[in-house]
Amino acid sequence: MNENQWMNHPDLQNIPPEKLVLLTELLNQSSQKKPEELIPFFLAATSKAESMGNSFTDSETNIILEVLKQNMTPKQQSQIEMIRRLSNMIYAKKQK
Repeated sequence: MNENQWMNHPDLQNIPPEKLVLLTELLNQSSQKKPEELIPFFLAATSKAESMGNSFTDSETNIILEVLKQNMTPKQQSQIEMIRRLSNMIYAKKQK
């Protein structure tokens, strides 16, 4: 897929376009980060997006990640899964 062609994936059709734009911006910014900077970057970006009233539902997040992972190396896929698990742990702590 071309750089942003993933946004045309049929599984993403029910996600609002403004959320996909936000996601694209985050992905572009993250591409300039070192691997060890990714988790702090995504945690900060998630907090900022939530404070602005922008958040992804669990279903949206799962769909987006599955589409993005199709074009990733196994190592990148592993990193995404690590971020997903960390995110789930943080969300669970917030709910307590």
